[in-house]
Amino acid sequence: MGRYTVTTGNHPHRPSRLHVALACIVAAAVFALAAPTMRIGVTVGGEHRDVPLGATVGNLLAEDVLQPLAGDLLDVEGEVLEVGGGRAAPVFHNGRVADPSVRLSDGDRLTTRRGSDVTESLEVTYTPIPVEVLHTGKGPLVSLENPGVTGVRETVLGEVSGKLVSTRIAEPMRPMVVRRWVPEPGSNVVALTFDDGPWPGHTEAILDILAEHEVHATFFPIGYLVERYPDVARRMVDEGHSIGNHTYGHPILTRVPLEAVTREMIEGNRAIRDVTAVTPTWFRPPGGAIDSKIMRESERLGMKVVMWDVDPQDWRRPGTQVMLDRLLAEIKPGSVVLLHDGGGDRSQTVELLPPLIEELKERGYVFLTIDELVR
Repeated sequence: MGRYTVTTGNHPHRPSRLHVALACIVAAAVFALAAPTMRIGVTVGGEHRDVPLGATVGNLLAEDVLQPLAGDLLDVEGEVLEVGGGRAAPVFHNGRVADPSVRLSDGDRLTTRRGSDVTESLEVTYTPIPVEVLHTGKGPLVSLENPGVTGVRETVLGEVSGKLVSTRIAEPMRPMVVRRWVPEPGSNVVALTFDDGPWPGHTEAILDILAEHEVHATFFPIGYLVERYPDVARRMVDEGHSIGNHTYGHPILTRVPLEAVTREMIEGNRAIRDVTAVTPTWFRPPGGAIDSKIMRESERLGMKVVMWDVDPQDWRRPGTQVMLDRLLAEIKPGSVVLLHDGGGDRSQTVELLPPLIEELKERGYVFLTIDELVR
């Protein structure tokens, strides 16, 4: 039987891919088991620290190995409002600002410094300075000389502390100037005015007396009462009397917002116009209370304000003779007399009228409406 010889080349044996993969897995496992126990040395704030291999800046922050101090939040006077409420403290890795994700190597240096303080923000507010009303002259009639300008006050406060930083007048207020006046002197004229009607019984009685003595007056009725007693309101106009606006519901207008002032004036006019077909051109504020918004709105709505210069306060019911004596002593040429035909028991006012009219006529007075008085 013959012999065979096999010759092999001088080549190294190559590991298979399977062997390589197995080796990697084993190496990874060994590293995973060993890594937690493997340490590296870093310097933190000048002190040596051993930290796990693979640690990051963020790991040291989370474990309070690094404890950077944030700045404080200060108020406008420099007092501390919140410790640590300022800017965050920077962390430096080998002299450069570090991101928390930076992985550490043996021998690295970590430093930090305190964050900067922050002063609270400022809050600036602007508030209106209401227009003051300055009165010049004397008399029952009122005209607007200067509408005035609302001022503006600027206030600066600490947003958190509320402490005052500064305040100043950003826009000065200019007062409204209201002139009160009387008609040009001349003949003895007087205007009787009646507020707060129509009032069942009393208003009709007053109209009867005025008709009997051939006297015309000016009535300032309340809107909702005009709607309730339309026949009486129409009689005022039909018998030659002037009619003005006394609001719809008789609120004190200086105590309500502008929207309510406007509504009261408009609704008062509407009620009178719907019932009598007359659009008032005169306005008398309830209680005589007046301010800049009332003057502006009455002017804007085409009405002039009319007040009075003689008031016997008949609504207090002081007695017929007391009121008569007061009126005869105070009435002078051009006077506007305030009386009431509504709002309660006006029997004393009804009793007052005949002797008052008769005595004034004896003294040579002529009775005019407000329209006639200022014509």
